[in-house]
Amino acid sequence: MTPDQQKLLDVAVRALRTDPAIEAVWLAGSLGRGAGDAFSDVDLLVLTAKGEAADAAGRRWAERAAEIAAPVLVNVLFGGRVVSVVTADWERFDLSFVEAGELGRYDPAALQVMFNKSSLEPTGAAATAYLSSPEVVLGLVNEFWRVMGLLAVAVGREEWVLAQWGADLMRRLTMDLMLEANGVGPEARGGALRRKP
Repeated sequence: MTPDQQKLLDVAVRALRTDPAIEAVWLAGSLGRGAGDAFSDVDLLVLTAKGEAADAAGRRWAERAAEIAAPVLVNVLFGGRVVSVVTADWERFDLSFVEAGELGRYDPAALQVMFNKSSLEPTGAAATAYLSSPEVVLGLVNEFWRVMGLLAVAVGREEWVLAQWGADLMRRLTMDLMLEANGVGPEARGGALRRKP
């Protein structure tokens, strides 16, 4: 973790700790798993207090994002369950709000506790090894060839932008096929900007 990421994390944790509607916060994502780098965003899993709806807490913190860092973008997703923020310094942090009954979905080995005012802990199991299926591979291959067939149409009509989109789609399908072949499941692939696995 870089000093800037650590500073952003520290400020976020201090701010969230003061909210009586927040019971616990864990560092999640690639930094929480110990697999992050200097370009990783700071992902926090935020447990709301009993009786506090996760989506309501998220919408409230979308309005309070400036208490953590000066935002240039605050994107509220899934009705408030996720608040994604881009700061004026191009740092990024995501706050994912959950309620106690949802902690069973999260692997504690992939999280680092920042604070916990309760005895509640994530109890999910570690992800099992991913094994691709013939149906998934066939779907990727068939879609690749379908787009390849449409590429002749785009070129014939001199629709160069559409031809480029098709070539990009074929590139993405090839990457997905490589990830499938290497046993990298969807949950371990990271975001659109991290495909090295």
